[in-house]
Amino acid sequence: MFRTLTIISLQKWALDIAPLLGAHSSQLLQNSAEQILNKTKDILRDVLEDNSLSYSNFYNNIDISFDQSWGIRINADTNKIPHFKYLDQGFQPYDMKNGILNSKSAKISKDGSRYAVVPLKEKNGDVKFRAVSDKSRTESWWHPGYDGRHILDKTIDRTNRMVRRELKDSFSEMLGV
Repeated sequence: MFRTLTIISLQKWALDIAPLLGAHSSQLLQNSAEQILNKTKDILRDVLEDNSLSYSNFYNNIDISFDQSWGIRINADTNKIPHFKYLDQGFQPYDMKNGILNSKSAKISKDGSRYAVVPLKEKNGDVKFRAVSDKSRTESWWHPGYDGRHILDKTIDRTNRMVRRELKDSFSEMLGV
């Protein structure tokens, strides 16, 4: 499964600007589009680094390309990086107790209730163990959720700003302003 986002459609921009550029418009537009595509890849790399994410694990599984209308698309292959969706978009709070008690590590006690011992790694590297059972309070095994890092949204925002800045600079240069 891919998460595909179109950042900006250059087709309308290209059609509007082509008459101003004359005979070489097609080549100039292609060069501009390639530069924007390469800068988008650089922006994605920067966003990943800003979020302290392993560049190679993510970057190599995220494709940035043009679609049919010269839109720049970002495809994150969630089959190769399955946790990307949750890292990027976050997730809602949820009760972990049922998942743990329905896992293959859960056991049945003499009284028939389910229980499991869960290893938890602390920040200092120590491991402590906690028990969860059908008798445990639900709120004690509630995951608070995660807001997400919004990697693709940040890449889109930075790319849109970069494209606007580049177009403004290009027009200013072309018009001698």
